[in-house]
Amino acid sequence: AKHSFPPPISPATMFTRSTLLLVALLPIASAFNAPVAMLRSASVTRATCHVPLAHTAQMPEAPVKIPDTFNPAEWGGGGGLGGGGDFKVPDSFNPAQFEAEKKAGAVGLLERPTQRTDPGKKFKVLLFNDEKNTRQYVISVLVNYIPGMDKETAKRITEEAHSTGMSIVGVWMYEMAEGYSDILKSNGLRSDIEEE
Repeated sequence: AKHSFPPPISPATMFTRSTLLLVALLPIASAFNAPVAMLRSASVTRATCHVPLAHTAQMPEAPVKIPDTFNPAEWGGGGGLGGGGDFKVPDSFNPAQFEAEKKAGAVGLLERPTQRTDPGKKFKVLLFNDEKNTRQYVISVLVNYIPGMDKETAKRITEEAHSTGMSIVGVWMYEMAEGYSDILKSNGLRSDIEEE
């Protein structure tokens, strides 16, 4: 397969294309206050360009002074950006004043709980006996889908469910127990959860 390349561009065509590009970009460059020296070096000036230049943005004469300190009290009075109003920055922390403001309800404070809260109720995953699944199948489902389940424990749970009608597979937080019970159900076993 032969590759075809575009014909070479002559220097005159290249100059014409670059000049047209510069003329097209001149309003954008002038809007950003491009230096005149840059425009002259590209052989395009006001005299040779028939496109009127846009008004250029003026740079401030003196640099803006950034304050050395942060004082919100100097921001002005209310409204708009910058606080003002009743906003106060204390010079130091005064525990007695804090307690007085706390009692008056002027301070929002999150209290730590005095006793540990229960992270969540535990739920038992129950396995019920059924007449359609073999014991070997039930054991393999328990071993394959319940984490930490070994073959001996699965065999004991299966035998208990067969002889008494129900067995406890394990105890977990609600979401975990519900998930394991759903997995057992999706594999054809009868399962449910119950609060411990």
